[in-house]
Amino acid sequence: MPIKTGDTVKFHFTAKLENGKIVESTRRKKPVKTKIGSQDLLPGLEQGIIGLEKGDKKKVKVSPIKGFGKKDKKLIQKVDKSIFKKGAKLRKNVTVEIQFEDGIKRRALVQDVKKDYIVVDLNHPLAGHTMTFDIEIVDVKHARVAKV
Repeated sequence: MPIKTGDTVKFHFTAKLENGKIVESTRRKKPVKTKIGSQDLLPGLEQGIIGLEKGDKKKVKVSPIKGFGKKDKKLIQKVDKSIFKKGAKLRKNVTVEIQFEDGIKRRALVQDVKKDYIVVDLNHPLAGHTMTFDIEIVDVKHARVAKV
């Protein structure tokens, strides 16, 4: 029976960038377990799983819009160096954690370092990338349909 919204699915995946670089894989770990429709997965990945059955294998291509989003230029910002501890190693291509005035902490990639400020990218590291997921459905628990 094909997978549908409400079903609980276990699956393995290998996620690759456009250039073939593997960014994550569950092949040597436990499979991912999720309920379809719970919004735990990238929308494009979930759409690629619906309709499959236990044992199926499939390549699912996920665009930025249905994945980690497009790069947002507004999320590339100047941050005053004074918010960091004295002696902090601030250099290009290093990930830093920034606590904003509202108390929320965010990870950011340093893009440039100037005398008084740094330029950081607050986008998700995979934003703007089309991803390919090689998936294998390991198990499916179909949702029960209530009888009326």
